[in-house]
Amino acid sequence: MRLRDIWAKIQSFTGETMHRAARWSIQFRVLFLGILTSTLLAQNGSGVFYDFNAEAPGKIHKVSVADLPAPRATKSAVNPPEMSPRPVDAIPKTLPGFKVNMYATGLDEPRELRAAPNGDVFVAESDKGEIAVFRGVTKDGKAEQTSTFATGLHDPFGIAFFPPGSNPEWVYIGNTDSVVRFPYRTGDLKARATAQTIVAEIGRISSHRSSLRARRNCRR
Repeated sequence: MRLRDIWAKIQSFTGETMHRAARWSIQFRVLFLGILTSTLLAQNGSGVFYDFNAEAPGKIHKVSVADLPAPRATKSAVNPPEMSPRPVDAIPKTLPGFKVNMYATGLDEPRELRAAPNGDVFVAESDKGEIAVFRGVTKDGKAEQTSTFATGLHDPFGIAFFPPGSNPEWVYIGNTDSVVRFPYRTGDLKARATAQTIVAEIGRISSHRSSLRARRNCRR
């Protein structure tokens, strides 16, 4: 038998042996976990809810539907973030020769920024239910003009100008539960008319924060 034939048989034997060893290892681990699960459940009785004091590596806690409270029987636990004031000296750093200034302050949960074709910046203030507009920049880095474009919205988030391009005719706003639009001409700082409802309902209240995008082949 030639040397390369002997080497091929050695490789074949080695590969098959390793494959069998890996298969036996997996089967052993599955069997071990099954025995461990049965043992833990037997030791802990029903094996349902435990507090953190009972947590440990390898412990399994079984929770069934019967263990859960009825829907809305208890108050939901919430842990929202808290607003912390910005330290006076907390300013983003930039390259030498540049300076970062505060452009606008006092916004109420600003969630979306959208630039109009002329450079005006539209901001959705969700908690306030308004759309703010900022125009230009002073030598101190502040907005030259500030205006409220629309009020009376419901947790607004998405903003889109339509049709796309340099002369949009509408500003679409995505509320948390609907989509509305306002007639628009480039340079408007306030809505020209009341909102038109495009989509009356897009889900339950507070279940959506809708971002919007305009496509060129859409009709409205």
